[in-house]
Amino acid sequence: MIFQKALNLYNQQNYGAAKAMFDECVHASGSQRNLLSEDASFYAAESAVKLNEKDALYRLTHFSNQYPESAWLPVVNFSTANLYFRMRRYDLVMQIFEKEDPRKLNLDQQAQFY
Repeated sequence: MIFQKALNLYNQQNYGAAKAMFDECVHASGSQRNLLSEDASFYAAESAVKLNEKDALYRLTHFSNQYPESAWLPVVNFSTANLYFRMRRYDLVMQIFEKEDPRKLNLDQQAQFY
C-alpha cells in the first residue's frame, strides 16, 4: 500500500519521497474525504514543513479548512504557529496559541508551547 510505504519513509525522515507518495494517496482518493486522504494530507503538509518548502503554510491552512474536525488539528495549528514564528509574525502565533489546548500536543510540542 502506498500510504504505508510513505509513512515508513516519513518515519525514516525521508520527507521528500514521503511527501510525493502522500500526495499520490490524496490524488488517488479524488474528491472523497476519508480517513486515509486526511492522514495523507496531514503527513504531506508536515513533510513540507520539515523540508521548509514554500507551500508548507498553504498546505497547513488547506488541511485546516478541509478537515476542521480532524484529530490532527492541534498538531497542524502548532506547526502553523511555528511557521509564523519563523516569519516573525508573532501576532499570528499568539492568535493560534490562545485557541490551542496544549494538552492535545505531544511532550516535545508542549515544551515548545510553554
